[in-house]
Formats: sequence, structure tokens, C-alpha cells
Amino acid sequence: MPANHFGVVIGISHYPGISNLHGPVIDARAFHDWLVDPEGGQVPESNVELITTPAAGIPFPDAYDARPIKREIDRALERLNIQAKSIKDNPQRWRDSRLYFYVAGHGIMPGRGETALLLADARTGMYSNLELRSYLDWYRRCGLFQEVVVFADCCRNSVSQVEPSPVPFSNCARPELQVFTLVGYAAALGKPAYEEVEMSLPADERRGYFTKALIDGLSGGARDDPDFEAITAGTLAQYVAAAVADATRNKPVPQQVEMPADLVRPIILGNRKAEWACTVTIRFPIGWTRPVEIPFHNGQRAAHDPAAGPWTINLQPGVYGVVLPGTFDGSPFAGKGLFAITGGSCDVQL
Repeated sequence: MPANHFGVVIGISHYPGISNLHGPVIDARAFHDWLVDPEGGQVPESNVELITTPAAGIPFPDAYDARPIKREIDRALERLNIQAKSIKDNPQRWRDSRLYFYVAGHGIMPGRGETALLLADARTGMYSNLELRSYLDWYRRCGLFQEVVVFADCCRNSVSQVEPSPVPFSNCARPELQVFTLVGYAAALGKPAYEEVEMSLPADERRGYFTKALIDGLSGGARDDPDFEAITAGTLAQYVAAAVADATRNKPVPQQVEMPADLVRPIILGNRKAEWACTVTIRFPIGWTRPVEIPFHNGQRAAHDPAAGPWTINLQPGVYGVVLPGTFDGSPFAGKGLFAITGGSCDVQL
């Protein structure tokens, strides 16, 4: 499992000050289940925070008392940020790090903002919110994780008189770190997102069209990218956009998904195929005979004795490092022992 992957998952269905929804809690639990599934996101369950509307039967006297609210989400993110600080100073662990941030509920496009989840205590005249672009920008600047994945199943209707919420964490910047992102919004700017309302579906089975397509795509509906033999951000975006457009084609305003893919480095989602994609031959500096290792994101290591000659090993596409045993130290080698592979066969000269 990717020990350096983390997630915060939010689902809000009960809004005493606005109107209730059917799908967000069901959707949040479905995304959480995919996230921790060994055949899905593979994130350790201890690394994931799930925050939803409390169980049925817990009444809220009015909107002011409704939960969850912003500080609960900020606290969950803060807990993961604290854990991530031990990762960011370890290059190998940081290269394998990822944050998933999923939200479902009512949403708006606030003034000077892009997309904001409304919190459970939102009401007319006080639309308490969590503005996602502000949080994404903070994670980009601070570089706590190399990859940040944001999914938002909510409307993006423009409400210009509402201010976007501030990010409570201290400002920071690590410009030397390149952070890669995937952002998936259920709707286009200023447009609505829908949930299933068909009367043939029981209320406790109605889902948001976006999350339903998202989970279907992540579970194998999206095609594999042939370069990576896995679902990537690009192939997922194609699947989800098409599935949602088809499901909502008869709505007054058909739903348009926005999920721009990072073209610099596609984010891989879920399991790669079991077959190895690349045969690598690693050649060592003349005279080097000390044992070496390659650490993997799951904590395991492959070992080799260079006295026996070059190292031939099958690896999947990605970035790897040859290091001294029991360490992450590749300094004896060119490029600190780091190398990247994209498929086929390749030679690496350290």
C-alpha cells in the first residue's frame, strides 16, 4: 500500500438553513471505500479522515448547530499536515506522497473564488464555505505532498456577494518543489451539478452523477493509458465527462464536468497492471562492489550485489533511486542514484 498517501473525505447531506440533499454522505462513503480498497486507491485506512453529516436521528435545532463545519475539516487537514511534515524532508518518501481531498454537498462559486463547499451551518445571509482553490494553492506553495488530488461533487452557481473562506494554516513556500495536481469539479463555472432524483430509486440509494461516474471510472470503467498500463488522470477525465454528460443530457442544463489533467506528469490512479512494463539494466561505476538497494513506495526493497555484475530488474514506469542498504542515500552515484523509466527496455548508468 502507498504508505505516504493520505485522504480527507467530506459528505454533507443535511442543511437546516438551506435544503437537504440525498447523495453526499452515500457518495463520500463510496469514495472512502474506494480509497482504502487494496484493489482501489490502496491508501492505509489510518491515513484517511471521513467526515460526514452525523447519523440519522441526531437533530439540529437550527442551522447554527448543524455539523460538520469548517473547523472540523481544517482540523482533519491539520492532522494530515503534521504527518506530512515528516515526509517532506525525506526525498524518497516525498516523491511517493499524495493527498486526496474529496467533498460532496451544496456548493457555490463565491466572489473572487472558484469552487466552495457550503458547510452544514450555511444559511441565507451567512454562507459559510470552504473554498477549494485557495486550499489547493496553499498545498502547491507549501509542497507537503508531491501530488494533490481534489474532487468536488457540488454546484458552482455564482454567488458573488459571498466571500471565499480563508485558509487557516500559516503561509509557507517551497518553490524548489514541483507539485502535481488533479482537480475534478462536477460542474462548469457558474453551472449546477445534479444528484439522482428518480422516484424509482429509494432515497438512501440516490447518488450524485459525478461521484457515481467517478467511482465507476476508478473501478475499471476508464480505459488504461497504454504508456502506464493503468488509469491516469487523463483517461479518468475522459470517462467521467462522457458518463456525466450522457446521464444528464435531458436536464435543463446538462452537467459539464471540469477535470483538467496535468500534462507534465499524469497522475496514476489505482493499481497498475500486474505485468511489468520495463526491463531495466543498471550499470555501476567502475570498481563499485558494495551492495545496493532500490526502495519502493510500499516499504519493500530490492537488493543487488554489484560484484556479480550489472543489475537487471523488471520495474513499472516511474521514478526510482539506487541507494546504500538501509538508507535513502544515493549520493555515491551520478544524479544521486535517481532514474526514471517510461516503458520498454532501458539502460541506466550510475
